[in-house]
Amino acid sequence: MAATAVNQRVTIGNLTRFALPTLLLLAAAACETTTPGTGGAFPASRSQGPDGAAPPTRPINGEDQSPAEGDGDSDRSGDIGGAQRVVDDFALSRPGLTPAHMQGRPIVRLALLLPFSHNAAAVRAETQSMLAAAELALFRHGDLNIALLPKDTRGTADGAQAATDEALRDGADIILGPLLSENVRATVARAQPNGKPVIGFSTDATAVNGAGAYLLSTLPSLEVANIVRYAAAQGITHFHLIGPDTEFGRRVREAFANEVALAGARLGAVETYPARDQNGMSDPARRLAQSVRQIRAAERGRHAVLLPEQGEMLQALAPLLPFHGLDPRDVQFLGLSLWNDAAILREPALANGWFTLADPDATAQFRADYVAAYEGTPSSLAPLAYDAVAMAARLAAGGSTDGLSVNRLESVIGFAGAEGLFRLLPNGRTERVQAIMQVMPEGAVVLAPAAKRFPESGS
Repeated sequence: MAATAVNQRVTIGNLTRFALPTLLLLAAAACETTTPGTGGAFPASRSQGPDGAAPPTRPINGEDQSPAEGDGDSDRSGDIGGAQRVVDDFALSRPGLTPAHMQGRPIVRLALLLPFSHNAAAVRAETQSMLAAAELALFRHGDLNIALLPKDTRGTADGAQAATDEALRDGADIILGPLLSENVRATVARAQPNGKPVIGFSTDATAVNGAGAYLLSTLPSLEVANIVRYAAAQGITHFHLIGPDTEFGRRVREAFANEVALAGARLGAVETYPARDQNGMSDPARRLAQSVRQIRAAERGRHAVLLPEQGEMLQALAPLLPFHGLDPRDVQFLGLSLWNDAAILREPALANGWFTLADPDATAQFRADYVAAYEGTPSSLAPLAYDAVAMAARLAAGGSTDGLSVNRLESVIGFAGAEGLFRLLPNGRTERVQAIMQVMPEGAVVLAPAAKRFPESGS
């Protein structure tokens, strides 16, 4: 870590605090971390990353923060405010990694497993932004009884297994991460037999099976459900799809067929094209347009086409449908959050299209807080790390692990997160409210705002 990191400071609310690099350096200099019963110092790191810097493994703890000093919201969704709980003697004696300045306190340990030493520079950069977001959440929602234990998975299943074992030895009460699907599987296999919940960040729904193992990420199936339900509520009766022949595309098609059936609508034409092959789009687009025209001529109703693409591929695909006779004024174009790109929003063929997006208000607030803290923009996955730490820290306020039970983690009320309201489901997935956006000349505008509560919660 560069020596200049000591000079970095973070402003959160009306308090000024040291940023994570500072805390790591101060922890290394000011306290010896020990594991009760071992009588020895716990090593700061067990491996070095490809850049020569040791992945962060020192514990970090939050600071007690009253509502006046924090976000002014002590009555957040899920009843995860800062109320102190009565903690029994067992909580004070639970073994685990204990910084010297936390001796004698009831400690709740949150292990954060990320691929800090991954071979790809882009992945390492992503993990650093996620770690910064985790620190931000700790300072906003944690107290002096919460310790964050970063662990390096190296981006491999073996590395995740080793990091999980180390976290368990250190007394982790919950494991946040890992990032990659095979890593999540390896961690769940180690953590579940030990009764420790896992909040993974992968988008592969098969990586968890519930029973205290969850994925916090927004899965494609969730976005498909949100856009289909909204479109059906607006009177769309026939749904069609054209998308890539990839694993992502397969998941989208499967979810699409399921949601259309649940909506009581008709599933019409479905076409695929080779992955990352713009030249292979024309024939499938022609076939889809022809099929939709035939169905429209034979049956009454309103039609929509889902285009689950992004970037240059979407810019190449969208104009092909009008070219082959599918007029966007007659057929509603639908998309996912992948559409939220300035270049995409200027594509004429997508004018008036509808797409899903994380709560714009919550997202803007998180970005503003992050920028104020670090003078840089958060990565795309940083909100996941923020939500995981904020949820766990507030549920465990006062040093009690009772809040980390399955019943509390699966609160029907949900939690207010960096990108809006979310809740963990018994099947291991996460339900998130989203806004529905419309492509307009001035950019994306909110067509239907994200809900502020889950309707079934009764709150």
